[in-house]
Amino acid sequence: KRPFLKPSMQMSKKNIVNSAKVGVREMINDKTTMEKILDKLGATLVGAVQNYITDLKTPKNSDWWAAIKIKKGAKEGANPLVFTGAMRREVAFVQTDKQPKVNASYGG
Repeated sequence: KRPFLKPSMQMSKKNIVNSAKVGVREMINDKTTMEKILDKLGATLVGAVQNYITDLKTPKNSDWWAAIKIKKGAKEGANPLVFTGAMRREVAFVQTDKQPKVNASYGG
């Protein structure tokens, strides 16, 4: 579970909804396919999560983790999710035919 996913979607809700509306209109007019709409939405979602990760300033790094990061060259107070950039780079969207598992505890 990644707690930054839900707020990143909430902050980008308007862009996500607008992209979906545009895609559906284009599909109705035979200008695109559902697969292409989902690809565009996926790119929008990935961008939203990556931007949120980059801009995040809280929660503050623990003193222990901050000391390690500073020792390895990070600036004091550096973003808690961006150190090597690996997490941000790994955010991806993949279309699949598999049915999603419903997580009743998600609440979203």
